[in-house]
Amino acid sequence: KVNALIQRYESILLLAEEEYTEHPPGKEYMDGYNLQKRLRAYQDSHLYFLSHPEVDPTNNISERELRKFKRKQKQAVVLRSNTGGQHICDALTIIETARTQNKNVYDTVENAFAK
Repeated sequence: KVNALIQRYESILLLAEEEYTEHPPGKEYMDGYNLQKRLRAYQDSHLYFLSHPEVDPTNNISERELRKFKRKQKQAVVLRSNTGGQHICDALTIIETARTQNKNVYDTVENAFAK
């Protein structure tokens, strides 16, 4: 099944390459061409999850976690140094790890600062 999916991905890219060879894109229509080039260049990365079942096929978890930081940054967080950003990331990591492990967030943060 994995080989069939890889072959299907490959056939789609070959079709796109043939079409762009026959009909080169104009300046206004470069999005599809650039997408086809990226899909070819990063093919191994895009299909990595097929041969490694421990890898999640989507990056939704990562995006969700980063969204919290970006929201804080837009609100009122002024990062005057790299260490300030590191402290925020450390704090969010502690909080989110406690939540995913169904632990009490307050106790987890208190224990982190007690050490």
